[in-house]
Amino acid sequence: MRLPIAKFVGFFPKVSCPRPEWLKGEEIKEICSVSDCIATGPQGWIDEWKHNELGFFDTEEFAMEVAKKDCKTYRLYAYKLYPLRFRDGVAQEFSVPLDLKADLSRYDFLGFDVVSKSESDFFECSPLSCNGACELYQVNQYCLISRYEEAYKACLEIERGNWEPGPYYLFEVYRRRL
Repeated sequence: MRLPIAKFVGFFPKVSCPRPEWLKGEEIKEICSVSDCIATGPQGWIDEWKHNELGFFDTEEFAMEVAKKDCKTYRLYAYKLYPLRFRDGVAQEFSVPLDLKADLSRYDFLGFDVVSKSESDFFECSPLSCNGACELYQVNQYCLISRYEEAYKACLEIERGNWEPGPYYLFEVYRRRL
């Protein structure tokens, strides 16, 4: 299976979050999802209006300016989005509305995340962590899927399941090295 090339869509600062007790999976050490449900971002980030139309920050500087206004310690994440929308059991092409460039050489690839976007202007839930879908799919220590073939398959299956309303999107998740 050959996926199209993922496009960089921005940065986001998040607080590192250990696996919640209710989430099964001893292999999971921390939640590094795209979703803001468990691994949260800075309070009031949206009110700063430094984010792009997908809800991420175009530059590391914008992301960290918003994070510095909150007293918690944040790690900087970077995201790439595949130009696919998973709906009605198929992967449909869609145009990613951003054309950003970034040097991710100081970032580690953590895995793939499956993310819904139904009601909001921004991406919403990551069923692997938000809804416990990690019990059905092989995830790594970050509660992400390590191989793109498995992530693609998970997108198709989760979209047809009883999780959050879709459609769903497939992301690559990166985190800046300490």
